[in-house]
Amino acid sequence: MTDALLDPDGDIAVRRRIPHILAYTTSQRAVDGLTAVLGDAHFEVRFNASRALEFLHRMSDDLQFDRTALFQAVERELSVPKTMRHSRKLLDSHDQDDCQYWYLDDVLQDRADKSLEHVFSLLAIQLPIDPLKVAFRGLHSQDRMLHALALEFLESHLSAEMVLQLRRLAPNISARPKQSQHQLSSNEV
Repeated sequence: MTDALLDPDGDIAVRRRIPHILAYTTSQRAVDGLTAVLGDAHFEVRFNASRALEFLHRMSDDLQFDRTALFQAVERELSVPKTMRHSRKLLDSHDQDDCQYWYLDDVLQDRADKSLEHVFSLLAIQLPIDPLKVAFRGLHSQDRMLHALALEFLESHLSAEMVLQLRRLAPNISARPKQSQHQLSSNEV
């Protein structure tokens, strides 16, 4: 299965579904293959691979994840031009399996930006889950305090460049001027 996933000439209809199957293995080879395919040309393959990796990370303590490769994948996704990101569509609609992913709830399931969801799946393998979950929801909220909380968490764990790129990717804060939590005035907090 991993070989089929990694074959760039393989049928995309098959390759985009393989990560769903590999998510239920406890194989280091599956983790390594899912990590390697994070550089694939097809967004849907990368998206499903990141979700499978996040799920495997939560389900097994025995697997090893390449932090460097995961951060490189995050950086690549964050550097994709806005026009390309907004044209992304997943061919397979969400299904009952979506409930296994920690960041999706009934409110966000249909409106979450898929590029941002992909990035947060990768970050969930490396950062504390509960605050990251709050940050993901905060980036989708209209509440300025939740935005500030999300940014504070992200700024304390990621490089300034990554946070700046996340600000551009997030749907509700991209128009807001750049401020750190410490620069907010008392009437904004």
